[in-house]
Amino acid sequence: MAVIKRETFHEAWDCSVCGTEGLSAYNCKQCPNCGAPLDEEGVYRTRRPVENYKFKGHDVICAHCETRNEKRFSCRNCGASLTDGNDERVKSFTYKSDADFNPPPKERPQSRASRARPTRKSNLSTTRSSGDEDNRKWWVIGGVAAVVILGAIIWVVSQLNAVIPATLTADRAFWSYHLSLEDYEPRQKTMTVEDGGFGSPPSDAYHVNSNRVFIRSEPIYDTRTVPQTCTGTTSQSNGDGTWTETTYTYDCSYTEQVQVGTNDIWGTRYDYTIDRWESITPLTKGGWGQEPDFPTFTTPERCLSTNPTYGCKRAPNEPRLTFTIHFFYYKGGGETRHDVSRDMERDTWEAIRLGSDYPAVLNGFGEIRAIQGIDPMYDELMAK
Repeated sequence: MAVIKRETFHEAWDCSVCGTEGLSAYNCKQCPNCGAPLDEEGVYRTRRPVENYKFKGHDVICAHCETRNEKRFSCRNCGASLTDGNDERVKSFTYKSDADFNPPPKERPQSRASRARPTRKSNLSTTRSSGDEDNRKWWVIGGVAAVVILGAIIWVVSQLNAVIPATLTADRAFWSYHLSLEDYEPRQKTMTVEDGGFGSPPSDAYHVNSNRVFIRSEPIYDTRTVPQTCTGTTSQSNGDGTWTETTYTYDCSYTEQVQVGTNDIWGTRYDYTIDRWESITPLTKGGWGQEPDFPTFTTPERCLSTNPTYGCKRAPNEPRLTFTIHFFYYKGGGETRHDVSRDMERDTWEAIRLGSDYPAVLNGFGEIRAIQGIDPMYDELMAK
């Protein structure tokens, strides 16, 4: 670490008795206006250089503590009388212009209530950094976002748990049939194995061909140090009414990954044929009404053996059946029609009479929660 600059500045204080502001904590231990002692808790930092600080009026050195004093009759440091042995000098004090008496600008907030008050041993500056302001802004934004998200979650949950009575009219019935199918055929397959890797075609593969192929290029990286010098600043209270700011440089070099070349990856490609069952277009059907007309499919006996022939088809799973009733209702006795639907078991589906009304409970999104005579929880919801 190399020091670039070191500066010493005044710490200041404001008199809480008479309101005099900008008093130096370095050589003004008492208020020159009313004589009140220095307010240790109210000390704050300024950027008035110590070597450039000037007293207002003629200087008188205290005979007891050798403190330099401006125009006054008692020492600002120890309170001793300045008239003893200095009568002529005290009488010769002259007033300067108002401009000379105005204190230099103070780097602090306008009001005492908003002024940061670090202790004299604090190493922190009283001026708030822009980073602190940015952090506070993001904390506020994050807090508002969290409140909005929490409010949205609470609203969604309340709508899902809402109990809204309604009368549903069974309008239409729909059914659908879906059967997965697969066939047995010779399949053309390809696989690639990198050099040094493991893998080979299945044991029942035939017409196997192999070729050496280029697979890809991988970058090769090396670590490089990037030299860099950074600048930092520290501040420290000196405990005597001054504080020192030190600006220094330090090594902040860093490392980065740099591509220095490529590495080609080669391997072996296998092309082969193998007999396998694979999925094909499923058998599907659907229609309106409560009299479904399901398709039929039967796996041939020759396709059930352990050695099926080419062109065999089979159904690996049971068909998937769906039974849906479409309802409509008028919300709140209004004239706007709302449509909803409900999947149900086949026996329940067949028992629904189209054109009939069914008492039901909806949630806040207009979705069916329970239907009377179908869902046991209907009575429980209505009792709430």
